[in-house]
Amino acid sequence: MAVNSKATPVMTDREESPADLFHLVGNLIPEAQKVTSVEAGDTVAQALALMEQHNFSQLPVSVNSRVVGVLSYHSLAVGLLRLGKVEEPIGELPVEEFVEQLQFVQADENWETIVPHLNADEAVLVGTRRELEAILTPMDGLTYLAQVTTPFVLLAEIEQALRKIISACIPASELPACIRTALTEKYGSEGLPDALTDFTVDDTILLIQHSKNWPRFAAIFGSTPQQRSRVGQRLREIRDLRNAVFHFRRKATPEDEGALHRHRDWLQIKTQLLVKPPSDSAATATAGPAPEDFQRLLTRIPVPEGQRQLYKALYDAGAKGLTHAELIAVMGRRDMQDLAGVLGALGRRVNGTPGYGEENQPGTNMVIDWEPLPEGKWRLRLKPEMRAVLEALSPAWLDATSTTGVVH
Repeated sequence: MAVNSKATPVMTDREESPADLFHLVGNLIPEAQKVTSVEAGDTVAQALALMEQHNFSQLPVSVNSRVVGVLSYHSLAVGLLRLGKVEEPIGELPVEEFVEQLQFVQADENWETIVPHLNADEAVLVGTRRELEAILTPMDGLTYLAQVTTPFVLLAEIEQALRKIISACIPASELPACIRTALTEKYGSEGLPDALTDFTVDDTILLIQHSKNWPRFAAIFGSTPQQRSRVGQRLREIRDLRNAVFHFRRKATPEDEGALHRHRDWLQIKTQLLVKPPSDSAATATAGPAPEDFQRLLTRIPVPEGQRQLYKALYDAGAKGLTHAELIAVMGRRDMQDLAGVLGALGRRVNGTPGYGEENQPGTNMVIDWEPLPEGKWRLRLKPEMRAVLEALSPAWLDATSTTGVVH
């Protein structure tokens, strides 16, 4: 009798199962889901009460512990149209009059096999008619895919935002010199990346943090050693999280995802500082806002405190205007990030206001004139049209004696 000397490898309990490596139907089942069903002879009122109580869109219908179909809002509507006028109240009709069929699938099938059924029927049944394990809906699939893909989406947004900031702060003609300055020690003179799309996150950190390049980013990240240190710490955390996620070294934890959300939100604020006023040609392409557009902006909903401070500071400054640093002092904001939050909220309010703002999406450019200054800085002035409407409306907060700070 021959004996096969090659034993089949056996996985220990501590090792990851092959099933854990793939996205299966069973992965989409919410942990807290408990299958609830009704009997075919139960009334529609009983079934609807159960669906409302648990926020279900459909319920399995059973006969002698065997699933014969489901009751859904869709099947109820179709069934009522089919029945036409009935003598008894709808709530007293038996559930069996409104049963529809859904596809049965198994938990160990690949998840994408259920997509056509979800698209056609809004749900699938997992298991068998005798042993129903779960009901899956499109929202279950969306929730699972969001959990799986969110870290990758956030990292893509982060990397694209960093490229955008670099491109805005360093002219294309000067970028090769900045790359040589920051990356020659790492790559040598011959192996340097040619474009930002070839950068690793570590390359991005070296480029931004290099002492000769850092002043170029002062308008976005700040200029002090402390700010440089905090930015470097953020970028290194982004790098470490990216390497863990993209190289599948471990599964992203809720803490990882929370950190990525914070870094993405931080960069969203920073990229708001890159918004520049439209060119003269763009400004003349459409008619400017009318006085009623400014009035609507100020009166459609109450003006938040931060925007009131911004309006008053720029109103009081007159034709001189204020730089970002002066605005921070006058308004009593914490830092540039805090001010950027106010400006971003104002831009969204403008773009969400019916009329000129909603149609043209001008952001803060509708109410503020932006004058470029050296080193990527800006001076802000209230547009004369906005000043005139403020004076006409004369809100109480505009007549206050001062804002929070003072510029000398």
